[in-house]
Amino acid sequence: MSESTAEAPESISIDVRDYTERGQPTIEFSAHKDYDKKSFLQFVSEAPSEQLLAYFRAVLYELEGKRKLEEYHLKVFAQLRRGSEGWGIKVFHGEASNDKDGPLDAQQCMSCEMDCPLSVGVGAGDTSLCSKDTLIQVFEHHNAWIDAKARPLLVLTPKRHVRRLADLSDVELEAFWRNAGELLTANNLPGFTSAILNHGKFQNHAHLHLKIRIHPDIFSECVGSWCEERRATYQRLKRWVASLPYEKRGIGPMRKRQAPEPCRNFSRGQCRYGSNCRFSHDSHQMRGRTNTKGDENIRGLNVLETLEGSKQMALVTQNKPVCE
Repeated sequence: MSESTAEAPESISIDVRDYTERGQPTIEFSAHKDYDKKSFLQFVSEAPSEQLLAYFRAVLYELEGKRKLEEYHLKVFAQLRRGSEGWGIKVFHGEASNDKDGPLDAQQCMSCEMDCPLSVGVGAGDTSLCSKDTLIQVFEHHNAWIDAKARPLLVLTPKRHVRRLADLSDVELEAFWRNAGELLTANNLPGFTSAILNHGKFQNHAHLHLKIRIHPDIFSECVGSWCEERRATYQRLKRWVASLPYEKRGIGPMRKRQAPEPCRNFSRGQCRYGSNCRFSHDSHQMRGRTNTKGDENIRGLNVLETLEGSKQMALVTQNKPVCE
């Protein structure tokens, strides 16, 4: 256990709930009380350092200081639950880790060594692509990447080799979350669906990495805005991933996926999340309910509201994207 989680942090009001979701023990953390009416991007961009650090240190103390958890799947939701306007965190733990193999036993770290072949990091295939080919932005303490398996997400990793969020210094921890917001802004992404941090056996790569999931349609628009060189690299990456065994592509086991629940707010024409919504906007699932505003108008509202909260996240000179 890290020293930073051994003692209780400064008192901060966070609601913590325990329940079972889909048979898995789940811990839910509410948004910071001062930012529960704002987006997560606004929180990581606007909150003073003391508030930002106090919130995440409190979450880590609850998980690792009080509960002594070492293996868990932490997931930040832009929209915590259906009908909710607020963000929050869910942490899944327990026996589910018994089904996990843990990180790949690789001879090189693809997050530390720029010349590490992606085939080494992924543990399959053969390609000339290396880690440096997927690097898209360099910050002072962290690096940002295209996902090595070409999924609709961006990845943020510390430059220093660490495996746990609690092992980051206060400076690194603050920068980690602020850089996540800056990364989205730099790529003209209005928001995200979820951001995942795995620990222990839940990790498949032995280096702390934040997977920021983007709605596929919005991510496709993002790819289209990249420079020609980066787009070409991404297409090469997609072709290589398609040649890998199914279980190595990072898309889960082949099974019939359960359709998401319909969005109640969308049926009333009030969903603020548009294409980023966790719930279905499929008209066939609305049981005759109609949306008077239209998805495009709602999505536009979502973009405007999210960007309004992130206008202040201007990148400093050293944080320029690798490819302009």
